Amino acid sequence: MKNKKINIKKYINQSKLPLIGFSMLAIVGLVAAPLVNALTADEIAERAQLQRDIERQSDQKDELSVEASSISEAVKELEAQIAILQNQITRSQKKVDDLEKKIAKAQAELEKQKEVLGKNIRAVYLEGQISTLEMLASSKDLSEFVDKQQYRNSVQEKIKETLEKITDLKFQLRAQKDEVEKYLKDQEQARDKVASQRSEQKRLLSLNKSEQAALNAKIKSNSARVAELNAKQVEENRRALGGNLPAGVPGGGGYKYGNAVCLWPGYADPPCREYDWGYPSSSSPRNLYDEWGYGYRNCTSWAAFRVVQVLGYTPPGLTQLGHAKSWPYNTSATVNSNPSGGNATVAVSGGTYGHVRFVENVYGDGSIQVSDYNFGGDGIYRKYTLTAAQASALTYIHY
Repeated sequence: MKNKKINIKKYINQSKLPLIGFSMLAIVGLVAAPLVNALTADEIAERAQLQRDIERQSDQKDELSVEASSISEAVKELEAQIAILQNQITRSQKKVDDLEKKIAKAQAELEKQKEVLGKNIRAVYLEGQISTLEMLASSKDLSEFVDKQQYRNSVQEKIKETLEKITDLKFQLRAQKDEVEKYLKDQEQARDKVASQRSEQKRLLSLNKSEQAALNAKIKSNSARVAELNAKQVEENRRALGGNLPAGVPGGGGYKYGNAVCLWPGYADPPCREYDWGYPSSSSPRNLYDEWGYGYRNCTSWAAFRVVQVLGYTPPGLTQLGHAKSWPYNTSATVNSNPSGGNATVAVSGGTYGHVRFVENVYGDGSIQVSDYNFGGDGIYRKYTLTAAQASALTYIHY
């Protein structure tokens, strides 16, 4: 959505040079192809201001969308950081659990060694109550005495080594456990910090959405007023034709751009906001304007298409003529008040932006058959007859 809108705005801004007229976002302009100017000067000024407000509010909404996108990315990054930290914490907890098992195993071994040592200590203590002379006297020979002495010394040394080993193991395991628990505590603090940041980001994102909602409401309100003014013009067109608009055919007349879509998602079609029909996948300006410089499904685009279709080529004085009412002044082709006299003739009426039709047939009674697009502000094809009186009020361009 955002890229489509930017393309539209980019070309609309460019069209404020000579091309604003080319586009004619409407020949029918934003007023549904007036036969007459149904709006007062104040209403025209109001509509212009509303359209400027809509563009400004849309720009602000675009900026908020970019900001929201950045916030969303930041939240995603924080989520990834939290996931990493959680994995670290899980691994740390496993390490603590493993150390706890080792400590329990070492503790069991310690108890076992204590029991063995207790027996050895008692043996040494009992042996220690016997003097060396008594031990020698009770021994069968000197060899047995030496063995007893070595055994006692060996038991004493084993007691000492075992106690040192167990003490070292206990200190080592305790240090490791303290280290892991500290790491675990640091990770918990980091996770709390990231969670706090995520909460703040979500708060900002919520605020951003609130601002966007407020802008959407303003744009909707302004667009509704523009639609109301445009409807007034369409109603005036209806009266000019005796009270009824001719029936229309969406995409009819063999017009090759009849399938262009409304480039403003969320807006009704018809009338499609600002009559911006086009092709979202195309690059600017062809996403919004045809090869002759006119807005798709607008009356100028149809008239240019029909002239080229009849002649088989694009004649001089057909492209980039601006609003429909400007065609007689900007073209190099023959301009007069006679609907006859050309292979391809268009009929132009005045008004705020004017309207242009292709003359299909000229009858002996002075009436004419014409075809056009977007006469009802709906971007569709119509073919109908104008009375001699209606035809006499028009200006004709002959190619």
